[in-house]
Amino acid sequence: MQKWMRPTDILLGRNTFQIWEAYWPKHAEMWAGIREVIKYVLSMSLNHSDWQNSVFSNNVDEVRKLKASEGGVIKVHGSANMTQTLF
Repeated sequence: MQKWMRPTDILLGRNTFQIWEAYWPKHAEMWAGIREVIKYVLSMSLNHSDWQNSVFSNNVDEVRKLKASEGGVIKVHGSANMTQTLF
């Protein structure tokens, strides 16, 4: 479990992001680094959050650019609808 919860940037769909946004800022001690990692959010309707390091996009091409860029690992959690869109 510790390996799975190691800090890494995250790609989320709108629904999963909204669930996480309500939960993790209040429970961050359970997941070291969740405040610091970048939360990339693919959404047609959301474009802002007060949760630090949240980056919004409404364009799949932006996710392609992100994937093609150099950098660390980006994990996807939940986000079934977004994952289907990406496939």
